[in-house]
Amino acid sequence: MLEHARAPDDVHWDLMVEDGPVLVTWQLAAPPGPRPVAGRRSFDHRPRYLDYEGPLDRERGRVRALARGLARDLAGDPRAARYEVALASDDGARPALSGVWRVTEVGTEGAEVLVEVAPVGPEAHGARAASARPAGAPP
Repeated sequence: MLEHARAPDDVHWDLMVEDGPVLVTWQLAAPPGPRPVAGRRSFDHRPRYLDYEGPLDRERGRVRALARGLARDLAGDPRAARYEVALASDDGARPALSGVWRVTEVGTEGAEVLVEVAPVGPEAHGARAASARPAGAPP
């Protein structure tokens, strides 16, 4: 889960799931939390975003990792937007973000795939840990 700030008033959150040589990505209006969050399918990202935090080239803002974790594909197709995702932040400097959420396709708007990221029962929250990685070279 990355926070992508293009400008102070232009922030979104990218939920990325590794699928071979790419990260299947959904752009969310807010980080996952106790209530469902709306999002849309974004373009595939390069895997270097798993390791990178910092400024982006071509004045596209900055990215910051909020949490890492595991994803379980519920549909057998990485692009079908049906996942259960367990995330945890492990750095005291970051806002706490841990729990289990389900990513579900809820419709389309033109060519865009719309998703909802909703929490899975409170007993599942905080159950798994994730590891942080150091910053690497700019993507």
